[in-house]
Amino acid sequence: MLTEPKRARHVECRSCKLKKSLQIGVWDERTVRCSRCAGVVTLGTEYLSVSVVESWLPASLARQVEDLDALPETLIEGRLWRLSRADASRTCVYLLRTALHPDLAPILQALERDSGTRRRVVITSSPLASPPNGDPNQTFVALNSISHMDVEGIRLDTDKFLHLLREDATLWFDLQPPYNRLTLGGESLELRRNQREFMRLLKEAHASGQATTSWRALVERAGYDTDYNYTSMWQLFSKNASRFIAWSKGEVWIRRAPEPRSATPRAGPPRRKKDIS
Repeated sequence: MLTEPKRARHVECRSCKLKKSLQIGVWDERTVRCSRCAGVVTLGTEYLSVSVVESWLPASLARQVEDLDALPETLIEGRLWRLSRADASRTCVYLLRTALHPDLAPILQALERDSGTRRRVVITSSPLASPPNGDPNQTFVALNSISHMDVEGIRLDTDKFLHLLREDATLWFDLQPPYNRLTLGGESLELRRNQREFMRLLKEAHASGQATTSWRALVERAGYDTDYNYTSMWQLFSKNASRFIAWSKGEVWIRRAPEPRSATPRAGPPRRKKDIS
């Protein structure tokens, strides 16, 4: 993130009194002028300083995505980079420096110009409040959800990142990061808290070719309280979820299409008709 320490000096302008610090070599001192008014300056204390390398994050991630010699390709200055090399046969990987509510229109246009219809994974520096949906060939994922810190800096989590690079062409539903909405047959199921991790793991199972998987194993891996004795899927999800999720004999799977609303079982005992005789 930082450059090697270099010789620096405090500088004060004799005219406008602007004070700042500059990294300068001994041979450059005679050329130093005020950056505000171009006036003559007084050089003060000498010391060593470092400066921030603006492109350290895209450069670091590009080396992890490709190899140690890889360099990021800037698409929008200070905003959007392609981390992977241009290769029509592979998923394109990008880094987007963003905020909670960015203007995504120019971002999406730049992505389409660069990769066309190829599949792409966009790593965002922070989570998006409303990531774009509806494009099965495009995934937005927050950096903190697929990385960790170690002595070398920010490192991509191989297991989580490689999963994003897989083709999901065989899947009949849409579930994209941050995994808060399952879309099936044009209808959506809202997911909250541990439900999101549960469904992410179920998606991974389907993507690996499993028709069903153990719901209890997913409960444990999804971070639910294992001290609680779960006996039914509907302790985790609302009854409405049964339109999207099937559960039988300890196995769970995502349906091929939502069940009609009239087929959704009603919670509680059956109602009794009043005897009006």
